[in-house]
Amino acid sequence: MARKIPIIVSMKGTICTKQKCPTCDGGFKDTGGSLVCPICHTHPSSYYVYVYFNRREKDGGAAERKRFYSNPNTGQPFSNYQQALQFVGHLRYEVSQGTFNHRNYSKQVIEERKFRTYAQVWLGRQEHSLDAGNKAYNTLKNLRGTFKNYLLPFFGEDDIQIRQTRIYAFYNEILGQTELAPKTKKNILDDLKNILHSAWDEFDIQTSFPKFPKIDVPLDNNWTLIDLETQDRIIYAIEDPVVQAAILFSARQMARPSEVRALQAGDVVFNEHAVRITRTFSGNRLKKTTKTRRSRWLPLDPEVEERLRGLCEAKPPEAFVFSFDGGTSPIGQNVMRRTWGRVSESLGVNGIKLYPGTRHSSATERLRSGVQERKIQIMLGHTTSKMTQRYAKVLTEDLKDVIRDDIRDRYQDSDGRRNIEL
Repeated sequence: MARKIPIIVSMKGTICTKQKCPTCDGGFKDTGGSLVCPICHTHPSSYYVYVYFNRREKDGGAAERKRFYSNPNTGQPFSNYQQALQFVGHLRYEVSQGTFNHRNYSKQVIEERKFRTYAQVWLGRQEHSLDAGNKAYNTLKNLRGTFKNYLLPFFGEDDIQIRQTRIYAFYNEILGQTELAPKTKKNILDDLKNILHSAWDEFDIQTSFPKFPKIDVPLDNNWTLIDLETQDRIIYAIEDPVVQAAILFSARQMARPSEVRALQAGDVVFNEHAVRITRTFSGNRLKKTTKTRRSRWLPLDPEVEERLRGLCEAKPPEAFVFSFDGGTSPIGQNVMRRTWGRVSESLGVNGIKLYPGTRHSSATERLRSGVQERKIQIMLGHTTSKMTQRYAKVLTEDLKDVIRDDIRDRYQDSDGRRNIEL
């Protein structure tokens, strides 16, 4: 059974120094704003805080005395009066909130509660989660970058019980980094929030969890798309039959390239003319589930089915379909992307990447042809209709030129935004 922590009901803090005046060897006097020699007006160069705590009667009513020669949270010695005064204020705040625990000021606990120490432990847990197959490799890679480049430099020596003012200061610093996309900024704040949530539970921190500012992330639907005729032209110009079949599968089945790489012979059911998308790659790590953790059955495009029959012939169920070594290893993660880029540029189709050129373009064209949005959502493996609506947004952009120019100009400003005050 854990020992009960005595509750402190009051405290008194005094700012002191062991030094004498270097000129007259006299003592220093506390003026309420500094320690000063009343004769020579000099100040000490080092300070300490002497604290006297009173416990409540049911906890014994005993007093406790403690000296602090440095700020335990930062390890920095008190070199001026204001630093010591600020620390006294912090102790008083904890006492007033009923959260003061003298054990938190032992050297071992102080080190454990530093952000850099706890975040390293937390990051190690995420790596174990990766080994267990519960975390994507790319997610962990981005998390390491966030920790190294943003969180550690700013919060490294802070106590894990980070105050809201520090979070907003970090938020303003992140906002000022124009090279970061809004989604990246949001992810950085989300990572910080996840670390602190874990710390709040683990250290049983009683104060309310700090509020985090919100970063709005616009939907990423600024894709450069191609029509299906151009798509076919690029695919049929690819010489390698395995790479061509893999990209054809991505385009016709609207599968993510990482899902295409993970396809195994046992996922194809030829007598049902269907394929099951059930796993994916994260980098070069095979994951047992898709990005959304859901499997989906798809009807096979006739041309895709014909290619798959040749690629799956004599392969065991666990063999990779798109492979250069008979199914032992999947096609490389960059092979499809680089081949698509090289062939499309040779045909004069510039600026079209693999993902929007296959999956996005196919989905958008099927919506244009009148296929129900719900069916497209299932085909793409989206968990919510909001994700599929990005494709519909592309269609509404296409239709803007149908509206009469004179009417459209009256209701839009020079940036193309709607002006409803006219």
